Amino acid sequence: MLLQEEIPAAVKLRHELHALPELGGEEHRTIGLVADMLPVQGASFAGTGLVAGLGPAETDAVWVRAELDGLEVQERTGAPYAATGALMHACGHDVHLAALVALVRAANRLGGDLPSRLVAVFQPSEERHPSGARVLVNDPSMTKGVKAAVAAHVHPDLSWGSIGVEPGAVNAACDAAHILIKGAAGHAAYPHRAADPVLALAHVIVGLHGIAGRRVDPIHPATLTVGSIRAGSTENVIPEIAEARATIRSFDETDQAVLRDAVRQMVAHVSIAHGCRRPRHSPSLSRRW
Repeated sequence: MLLQEEIPAAVKLRHELHALPELGGEEHRTIGLVADMLPVQGASFAGTGLVAGLGPAETDAVWVRAELDGLEVQERTGAPYAATGALMHACGHDVHLAALVALVRAANRLGGDLPSRLVAVFQPSEERHPSGARVLVNDPSMTKGVKAAVAAHVHPDLSWGSIGVEPGAVNAACDAAHILIKGAAGHAAYPHRAADPVLALAHVIVGLHGIAGRRVDPIHPATLTVGSIRAGSTENVIPEIAEARATIRSFDETDQAVLRDAVRQMVAHVSIAHGCRRPRHSPSLSRRW
């Protein structure tokens, strides 16, 4: 009943959050809207993150987590509260935030009747690297006394009013790969006098999309996607540098390590085959938890 009474305010907050999406690490207005609705003060972490606890301090704590950041997606929903610009809460984080605020407000109205301490975690940078989760779990002062963590996620494939629960991992681990290939610049009319990193990168991208299906057991979920490509500034000049950004996802730590190594090998050997090379420390890989 207490939670039901918080739903109108949660819907209003969700609309406000949806209209103001921010990228990971930059969620200043987002956390401001959240903090203004909380009945308790929180402590900051990882720049824009916030943890807010209530209930008996001497008991074990339960974390409930929501994410702050949006995505670089142009909204085309036509909703009256739609975001303007190139960012959008396309992954449901605005819903998660509003729901967690409603839970904290409802729990606070119980006074001292909570059986354990409830800690609301508003995590920054869930979609970008470095992840705010890494900062959180590596801080002993934040994790002290925490016995359980809960993080629900909206999912459009589930029917309205239903809840999906499965044993084991549900969402994948994620690595971000930044690939740089260095060639030798030249005029497009004389390609034999240059080393074309664009051609090398094109072959790398085609090769990368076959890695998950050939390096990982077919019954293990795994995927690799190249989401960004950049090279050159005009059509008649072969550039010196070509770059791409990719995401690697799997449920198994061993599979993830295999895919990371496969990306490095693919970039190195294909670059050499095209007379190009990787600049030192490329590709770089960063882990998201």
